[in-house]
Amino acid sequence: MILPGESLTLERSWERTKDLLLLHSVQRPPFSTQIFSWADLKAITSYLLNTYYRHYKLYQYSFCPTLILNLETYKDDVEVAPAIPSLAEAISQQQWDVEQEALQKQEEDEQLKRLAEQALAEEAARQASIEAEYRNAMPEEVAQKTKLLVEFYLQQMKTELVTMLQEQDKKMEDKFSSLQSRAKGK
Repeated sequence: MILPGESLTLERSWERTKDLLLLHSVQRPPFSTQIFSWADLKAITSYLLNTYYRHYKLYQYSFCPTLILNLETYKDDVEVAPAIPSLAEAISQQQWDVEQEALQKQEEDEQLKRLAEQALAEEAARQASIEAEYRNAMPEEVAQKTKLLVEFYLQQMKTELVTMLQEQDKKMEDKFSSLQSRAKGK
């Protein structure tokens, strides 16, 4: 597809011309219509190669509009140098060294913190990958049987717990009734 105002190179122009000539030298409706015969095609190709494409740059220079670009820039902002503080506001070398040591210590602490967080993240990712590999390596049948066994034992433990709670409730009721009977007897 050629865009309006697009300048084609010699090679692209020849490729496009060949496509159009082929399109109009074969009868395949609705895609192409035969306008040129084989003899016409040979004559057109000979003319194009011997005259037109030999002078392609001349035609291109003569008939294609040239674009001239005038670029003007205006800078609204004027750069101002930063103000230099007076020596009266300056700090001593010892104070500056202390501040630099504090900044360096803070940077080292932040670096150690980042490394620790990175190590924790890597360990968590490693644990997650191990867990995923373990789950993927376990056959589905084993996982189902394990799930059934866990459910069975959980149900058994629940039944035992309910039985134990009922026994404790009965013991508590017996103690409570014995305490009530003693209290009535006094």
